[in-house]
Amino acid sequence: LLLAGVTWSLILVNSLPMVVDMAPQDRLGAYTGLYYLSSQASAIAGPIMAGKIIQIFHNDYGTGFIYGAVTLVIALFFMWFVRRGEALTD
Repeated sequence: LLLAGVTWSLILVNSLPMVVDMAPQDRLGAYTGLYYLSSQASAIAGPIMAGKIIQIFHNDYGTGFIYGAVTLVIALFFMWFVRRGEALTD
């Protein structure tokens, strides 16, 4: 869990500034709101979905690891299409 917490903090520290850089100034609040909405919705839906999948497979908690691996591959697929977020030079 320590490793997961450290890596998650590395993602959080960098993702909001990327949203702020990409958003138009007059819509910054809306973009920030959508960022946090999607983050919190996934934090709510993920454990519920994992619990249901484990329940479907007769409480075999090993399926939770398979579920995690599958969702990781899906996330990596979507990240493949991200084309912005390059480093800015001042």
